[in-house]
Amino acid sequence: MSLNKIFVFIPLLIFIRTFLVETYASSQVQVVFIKALVYSGILPMLATFIQFSGIGFYLIHNNPSFAEVFHIENYVGQRIVGLTNEASFYVYQLFFSTLGIYYAYRTKMMKRWKLISLAFLFMVTVIISISRTGLLLYILFAGLIAFREFKKNLIRFFLKFSILAPIFIVIIVAISTLNIGGFNLTERFFSTFQVDSDASTLERYGSMEALLNLIYDKCLLMGTGIYNYQYYVKLYLPYYMDQSSYGAGDTPPSFNFVFQLFAEFGVPLAMIFFIGSIIYLRKTQHETLIKDWFVFLLLFSLSFQTLNFAIPFLIILYPLKSLNEDSLRFR
Repeated sequence: MSLNKIFVFIPLLIFIRTFLVETYASSQVQVVFIKALVYSGILPMLATFIQFSGIGFYLIHNNPSFAEVFHIENYVGQRIVGLTNEASFYVYQLFFSTLGIYYAYRTKMMKRWKLISLAFLFMVTVIISISRTGLLLYILFAGLIAFREFKKNLIRFFLKFSILAPIFIVIIVAISTLNIGGFNLTERFFSTFQVDSDASTLERYGSMEALLNLIYDKCLLMGTGIYNYQYYVKLYLPYYMDQSSYGAGDTPPSFNFVFQLFAEFGVPLAMIFFIGSIIYLRKTQHETLIKDWFVFLLLFSLSFQTLNFAIPFLIILYPLKSLNEDSLRFR
């Protein structure tokens, strides 16, 4: 449960981080953290290739957010999910390993051929997962990297672009024609922006609209309380969703954790939380791992409930540096 992670993970990780920072130099802890982040994506990446090959293996499924009870399933001939329950969950976990690759590449802390090879394999698994969330977030990440290169050195950026652009165009055209699991990749990606493209998008947009309606009606001042949104949200489902499809005690899952926080905290308290987080992050050094971590955590939060995973809390192990002190502790 997500609340257990708050009460268990945060104290435990703060204790471990304090020990590490007091025992080793901050720079050493940072290097080990980023390397571990890179390597952590290898096992789930291999799992996706095994699943895609049709060999498969057994997975435990137990996802309360989707009203799923404990069961063991043999993953043969199904859509790949890595070591998770959903393809979007897999790319969510893999993305932070990809972020580790980016920072390891920038700081030259690992052999570049190894990083490039892993990045390529990671991207292949994102494509064959046909996760719309994953495709969109990886495209945004690629755009961010390109923008930073553009800001850094305009001339060198255009030289690289003129050389690599034809290769990228050929790759993009080739990928756009792929058909995976009965879906054309291009059509699959653009269906993200169509409310009625399939049952998944219908429920995603319906859940987000219901949360917005709940916020407008009840939460402009005071929120419902943590996890209490589920006791109200069914009353605010839009007309295109069938309320009868949810049994007694069942509610649509939250597909937008940001909207969920506004509903549970209330608008004023949620705004204080987000503004305070932005002010705190602005104090960190320019273009640091910590900023990218929370920027993309926020973007993923627009698609599902990110606190179901340990990922948001792991960043506590990464020691921050400032200009005036060796380590800036989390508050």
